[in-house]
Amino acid sequence: MVVVQPVEPRSPSIDKALGILEFLSEHPNGMRMVDIARELGLPKSSTHLTLEVLRARGYVNRDASGCHHLGLKLFELGARVLQALDVRQVARPHLEALSRRTGLTSHLAKLDGYQVVYLDRVDGHGLVRFDTYVGKRAPVNLTAVGKAIVAYLPEPELDEILRVDFRRGTERAPALPYDFKAQLRDFRELGYMVEDEEEVPGIYCVATPLRQTGGSVVASIGVIGLKSDLAAGGFKRIGTELRAVAAQISEHLGYGE
Repeated sequence: MVVVQPVEPRSPSIDKALGILEFLSEHPNGMRMVDIARELGLPKSSTHLTLEVLRARGYVNRDASGCHHLGLKLFELGARVLQALDVRQVARPHLEALSRRTGLTSHLAKLDGYQVVYLDRVDGHGLVRFDTYVGKRAPVNLTAVGKAIVAYLPEPELDEILRVDFRRGTERAPALPYDFKAQLRDFRELGYMVEDEEEVPGIYCVATPLRQTGGSVVASIGVIGLKSDLAAGGFKRIGTELRAVAAQISEHLGYGE
């Protein structure tokens, strides 16, 4: 049983409301107002008033039988807390491990407006240093990390981004937004995105999305390398490993809970 504990500085009305919410969290089948008041040792009148306030704010629902349940407002607040987690802090150790295993430079990126911005980078083992630095902005259609994010946007949002900032790349890159959207559809089936010498000849990137509570894509991780050094198994091998790493990071961000 949840007992309302006094705290300093104390607000009896807040104590009461929080105590009721905590009590209801232990009773998923719901509780009637009189039972809540009795179990918590509260007056019926103030319990009724508190429940009505909580109902009006979406924290509590009442079903046809008169039982009270926790409302979705609490889920919404919890989701916001998870969203506020520093994705860079969560992803950093995974990026370091990824670069150690693959020898490739790894990145964390996020959509900002109409472009993707690099939030973090861990260098690989090679001597080549790529022009991808923390804070760099890039068009989404010429980066695997950008593709991995916008591929899961609602189509109107994607269309707006492509209308504002669609860049022409090499001859290997989709020439038109329509072609780019078709490419995204193909890559979605694989679960990872590839940028194959589309921005710079000889350079490839592979990326996967990171998901948060509810399944929305919050960022992406990717690796970059020289096409001439692409090892056996190619994009499929790298994409499979990235998907596994992304699943671990996404779990820390609340996805799948």
